[in-house]
Amino acid sequence: SGKRALSGMMATTHPQQVAQDAPDRIALRMAATGETLRYAELVRDADRIARLFADMGLRHGDAIACLLANGPDLWRVVWAAKNAGLRYVMIGTRQNGADIGFIVRDCGARALVTSREFAGLVEQAGLADGSLRLLLADGALPGFGDLPALAACQPDGPLPGRRRGSSMLYSSGTTGRPKGVKAALADVAPEEPPAR
Repeated sequence: SGKRALSGMMATTHPQQVAQDAPDRIALRMAATGETLRYAELVRDADRIARLFADMGLRHGDAIACLLANGPDLWRVVWAAKNAGLRYVMIGTRQNGADIGFIVRDCGARALVTSREFAGLVEQAGLADGSLRLLLADGALPGFGDLPALAACQPDGPLPGRRRGSSMLYSSGTTGRPKGVKAALADVAPEEPPAR
């Protein structure tokens, strides 16, 4: 159903609310590997990453880019961005280096979260020049910060004064370069469901 999100969670329910009632409930299960992410883990990790983003100087309305395969790492970062009032730009993992570089620069991303699998593409896109913060969801490489290790240094609990973030989507670029769709951010708490 179009009304369902992570593992049967209603789209209008924030993971924080589910974690309070059923912390061990599975939020995400990867069919191919059986890997799971429980709501308590999702909320804890997303809160820590949101605090890390704030410590990096990211503020309400700033953009981050995500070049991650679908899985637990992606959803931790997406919920962190939503909980930190950031725009998160999803970059398709089949994009070429030129389009990745264009999207990251066009959206004004101040950080890019990726994995070791795509670090070469980030370098090919010319993004390893120090102009934005590069983070790996699965460890560290020269020029890339270790997102899990950095987030683990952050305290538990929601980011104080947080506002809801939102996605910023890009077209496939069939008529030229990809085109971004930037909606206004609502000045509400992340638990407030977005209007549909």
